[in-house]
Amino acid sequence: MLKRIKLSDNQVYTIKISEEIFSIVQHRENTFFEFFDIFFNQPNDKKLLHLDLNTIPVLCTYSLATNKLKDFFVRRETLIKPNERECNRIFFHPFHYMMESLRQGKNLPEGIALIQRKSLQSVDYEVLIEYLNRKDHLNEIYQYNSLGMAGSTQKLQTELLKYVRTGEFWSESKVSLFPEVAPYQKGKPILHEVSEFESEK
Repeated sequence: MLKRIKLSDNQVYTIKISEEIFSIVQHRENTFFEFFDIFFNQPNDKKLLHLDLNTIPVLCTYSLATNKLKDFFVRRETLIKPNERECNRIFFHPFHYMMESLRQGKNLPEGIALIQRKSLQSVDYEVLIEYLNRKDHLNEIYQYNSLGMAGSTQKLQTELLKYVRTGEFWSESKVSLFPEVAPYQKGKPILHEVSEFESEK
């Protein structure tokens, strides 16, 4: 288990979801990590994983406070080909309305905006949808996630484990931001035998 993560663009890691279930993440830029829709049982300490992440669907993109995540990053993977597809830059911004209220000098209705960051290294962004709502933007609510930084191993593991066991993929932040929206039933993923991806060190 890795106790400290030194951020390095495109470095790939195995992560621990439970004692029996593991997955893959890739650091992209800044504090952003891609989580991949691939799950398997515990890797052999003497064997590295060998696969091409360009062929694996990206499950989500989160900003991670890696210094706060304990018992989460298992090891670095050096034989996995990193994902080269463009990284997602679209997120929910829960506080855009507050910033606009200050800028315009008047009170604006509360709501969640959908924004696209200019780059993952910049805080600048473009507003795609000023106010998300269930009726008109259900696909966007299901597809994207909050801009906020995740720093709880337990919350991440709970979210991913629920997806693996039930097929429901719904973060705690979405429960708070969109209480009127039914959780996304994505469908249970395949739990692979890790031997499908292992190579000798």
